[in-house]
Amino acid sequence: MDPEFFVYFAQSRDYLSEIAARSTGTTRLRISRANLGNVTIPLPTLNEQKRIVAVLDEAFEGLSRARANAKANLADAQVLALNHLRNLFAECERLHSLRRIGDIAEHCLGKMLDKNKNQGALRPYLRNINVRWFEVDTSDMLEMRIEDREVDRYSAKKGDLLICEGGYPGRAAVWDKDEPVFFQKALHRVRFSNPAYATFLMYFLFMKDATEQLKEHFTGSGIQHFTGQALAQFQMPFPDLGAVGKTVSQIEEVNATTSALERHYQATISQLDALRQALLQKAFSGELT
Repeated sequence: MDPEFFVYFAQSRDYLSEIAARSTGTTRLRISRANLGNVTIPLPTLNEQKRIVAVLDEAFEGLSRARANAKANLADAQVLALNHLRNLFAECERLHSLRRIGDIAEHCLGKMLDKNKNQGALRPYLRNINVRWFEVDTSDMLEMRIEDREVDRYSAKKGDLLICEGGYPGRAAVWDKDEPVFFQKALHRVRFSNPAYATFLMYFLFMKDATEQLKEHFTGSGIQHFTGQALAQFQMPFPDLGAVGKTVSQIEEVNATTSALERHYQATISQLDALRQALLQKAFSGELT
């Protein structure tokens, strides 16, 4: 067997499926030498193997170039979007005074999870893993006991900004649903008099994180935290509502364009990966011309 022929076959779905079927173990999958020895491999003549390898080499070189180009185009689109975001906020900082969050908004941490001390009814709550950039994932929520008197203190309402205190400190999303939601101590809730500022701050935090400036506000050498004290001292431009609305609209317009490009390039990459598998399938079923 030509070694390169086997390397290509080992990337095919047929090989990987058979390996998976013959593997054992609950926490760590492994395949024994005996089971590996029973995996079946198509074995045409050596000359045919070399022909298949040559055809795949040429095809995959082209696929690799196309995939690299798609990834580079995707990266370029993301860089352009970030530069636009940075320029918008640089202009905001030039035209408007910086204000501390503690001076312009109400903020607090969520409820401490303590099964031995918590009382009240079981209620679903958000953890930092639920807060992604720009969106809140409610598909995986746990429950903790929260008393009626704690409802206002530990719930976010529509228009509030939720910010990760740890895990991925600074990551933020606006709660945009009509019903309130409870949140754990790993999250900050920031509430402005007008929710438009919450969206503005969310994008400002994203820009600071993407440009690695946000980490200057974190504490901890190993696991880092964006503490309540640091959040209170954190400064943001504070324009009037008209300027806030205009800036957010510009950001969201660019984000929509960038998201469309990302979907296009991701679809291209997926199609190229599917084509790679289709070529492998043809190669090892005798259909590769």
